[in-house]
Amino acid sequence: MQRTTLAVFCDRFAPLVTRLAIALIYGWFGLLKLFGVSPAEELIRQTFSFLPGGAVILALGAWEVVIAVLLLFPRTVWIALLFLILHLPGTFLSYFTATELCFTGPFVFTDLGEFILKNLMVIGAVLFLASVYAPGARTHAHDSTRA
Repeated sequence: MQRTTLAVFCDRFAPLVTRLAIALIYGWFGLLKLFGVSPAEELIRQTFSFLPGGAVILALGAWEVVIAVLLLFPRTVWIALLFLILHLPGTFLSYFTATELCFTGPFVFTDLGEFILKNLMVIGAVLFLASVYAPGARTHAHDSTRA
């Protein structure tokens, strides 16, 4: 069966676009934290109230920038995926430690709560990228972005 042009196009460019999109988002958000202008600072401080707030914000910012840089290079994507796997579960911690910032009622999210929930899409994207870039992963015959 012949593959459609759209299928070939998506097969070729989806991994590249996905990793560059995540790199842009993580790089941007990480730099905001490093420069002390992140709108998520209060959420982070309340989520990790048991740790020094300033240090946590800087550490998360640096972690996110490192993830972004690793995603830029096909040979280091799998390392970024490991870092993301460690990072993403912590993003949901706010639902338990900063509840008042995440919910206005049962199952009614605030803007910050919705901001956190969107990480489910990032998890899906990470699983997709793992299927392409992890050691031993399937290869895409038309994917020139793996080199």
